[in-house]
Amino acid sequence: MKIKNLAAVILAGGKNSRLNYEKSLLQIENHYFIQHQVEILKEFFDEIIIVTEKESLTNMFQQVRFAKDNFSNCGPIGGIEAAMDKYHFENYFVFACDMPFLNKAIIRRMIISHKNNNCAITIPQHKEGIEPLHAIYNRKVLEILQQNIRLGYYQVRNVFQNVDVNYQYFNENEIKFFFNINTPKDLEIFSKMANLNEISAISKTK
Repeated sequence: MKIKNLAAVILAGGKNSRLNYEKSLLQIENHYFIQHQVEILKEFFDEIIIVTEKESLTNMFQQVRFAKDNFSNCGPIGGIEAAMDKYHFENYFVFACDMPFLNKAIIRRMIISHKNNNCAITIPQHKEGIEPLHAIYNRKVLEILQQNIRLGYYQVRNVFQNVDVNYQYFNENEIKFFFNINTPKDLEIFSKMANLNEISAISKTK
């Protein structure tokens, strides 16, 4: 199932300051997180965009597109803006690079929901909150993103008050598929979720 004019965007430009490792290159059984993500996303998207300046990533893939931030030090909002600014698609499904449990059924559900709703953003919602970095953004939000960045409003969710948003609800059992890794504690939680015997089984590549 591939949708015309919908590109996948993987945000991999972060400094990883809280973890001190390159999150996209965390590894299980000789397989990097970002390689796992790309393989899953190929099933749904003809075009995959990785937003990064890191040579360790740009040298890894040949059949994906790359973009660099136009605005420095503003976080994920800058990565979304960069992908939209460089590559012209109608919609962009944005993913954080540190989500190891991307789920095909959930991705498919998000795409169908976005296709069936005339909204600028389709975003997952569950009892713990919303997931701005596992969401679909229409190109019409680009100007708002740029305005917010220039004003110093770097929270992606600040955009939501200015556009129509389609909230796609997920139940408690599905929350694990949105899990992401920001801290050493998250890494420990992940090792248990993935049934790893030791935390050292995960490559700590800086």
